[in-house]
Amino acid sequence: MNELTIYGRIGYEVKDTEFIQLLKQCTGDIRININSKGGSVFEGYAIYNAIKEYKGQVFAHIDGLAASMASLLCLAANKVIMAENALYMVHNPSLETYGDSNTLKKNAEMLDKIKNIMIDTYHHKTKITKEELSKMLDNETWLSATEALKMGFIDEIKGNVLQAVSPNEVYAYASAEPSRTSWTLGDWLDKDPNGLNELAEKNPVVFKQLNESYYGSPIDKEHNANSIANTLQIDTSRTAWTLGDWLDKDPNGLNELAEKNPVAFKQLNDEHYINIK
Repeated sequence: MNELTIYGRIGYEVKDTEFIQLLKQCTGDIRININSKGGSVFEGYAIYNAIKEYKGQVFAHIDGLAASMASLLCLAANKVIMAENALYMVHNPSLETYGDSNTLKKNAEMLDKIKNIMIDTYHHKTKITKEELSKMLDNETWLSATEALKMGFIDEIKGNVLQAVSPNEVYAYASAEPSRTSWTLGDWLDKDPNGLNELAEKNPVVFKQLNESYYGSPIDKEHNANSIANTLQIDTSRTAWTLGDWLDKDPNGLNELAEKNPVAFKQLNDEHYINIK
């Protein structure tokens, strides 16, 4: 497998023209090693688009840091893999500028447009709402590998990846006694919903596969927000909640939804973990 490296600032140590030229020389699957605090948005998106257009499979490995533009650039890969001790950071675009008030206003408008483009890129990967992503950028949000995986920015954690649901995997990630490793999702919901929540938090890959093994193939969106509201008899403000919101704010309500309306529960789960392979 070909390997390329993005170590350093984009637009400085890592130039778009040089990287793209190396990319054009590659054939087959490639691995891109990343350790960067970001850099030029425009050079970064030039690299991003070149990776997107590459014909083979691209695997991005975050070795130390993927911050600012580097956190966007890596999302062009088919799979994003992050070291468990690495960090992932998102924030608003910025620039150093000077000039009169008209110039400053134009630069502010440009930064707003760039921010919206960045949010679209993050949203395409994670399915996090654009409003929530905007808040994350405003706050300059730093994420551990576990947090980045849970939110959908990455697909795997190095050395901590499970490809299938086996008894040992469920036991390891839900701290369950061996007798529980044969449980279906229904068994977990009936007998130990807190353990299921722990499994969903510690390894969403296993949780997703456990869910799919119970419900089978994906289904149509026949149960929407109104279905959730009708099932739980809740105020409509909660119908916009993601699975992460339910787990954080009302896990008992999520368990009730899973029991009373498994179709709506599965749809909620699929929308949250759609990018986890």
